[in-house]
Amino acid sequence: MQCYDQLMGYDGVDNVLVLSLINKVGRNSSFQFSVKHILSGMEDYFLESAYIFKEQEWGPVTPQSIAHEILHLYGAWDLYGGQVSEEADRFAKENYPYEIMLQVRDPLKDLDISPLTAWLIGLSPEVKDWFWLFKRLPQHFVGNENVAVPPSSLPKPSPPSPRN
Repeated sequence: MQCYDQLMGYDGVDNVLVLSLINKVGRNSSFQFSVKHILSGMEDYFLESAYIFKEQEWGPVTPQSIAHEILHLYGAWDLYGGQVSEEADRFAKENYPYEIMLQVRDPLKDLDISPLTAWLIGLSPEVKDWFWLFKRLPQHFVGNENVAVPPSSLPKPSPPSPRN
């Protein structure tokens, strides 16, 4: 915590993100601040971080998996099955197959950021109706630190239109 306190003491610093590069086999993960931390009283000393292992069980770490984990620290959500509803998973695969938060098997130069990810990380102020497909459900909060809930300021949802 001394390092955190020292970094936060610099003029203009309002947040610290830690990227740990670990020389072992493991599973990359990130731990972003969420509503859950505010409710549990951890808002003052929660250190957002990402763990990047030298190798994962299925192969070496890639630039795209590093970028994926870092994007979580800026607010991006996983957009693949198990993290979202089946409908949202299908929509993402059909409309944004090269979204970096959906998959990291293609080369980094071939991946992109969907309008949802752009909005979540602050690159775009534009809100699309189909964002509601990716609303986090209660089961996404169980044992998962990487979730957040869309702000209540989002417009009322309407049926999605592809590639909107």
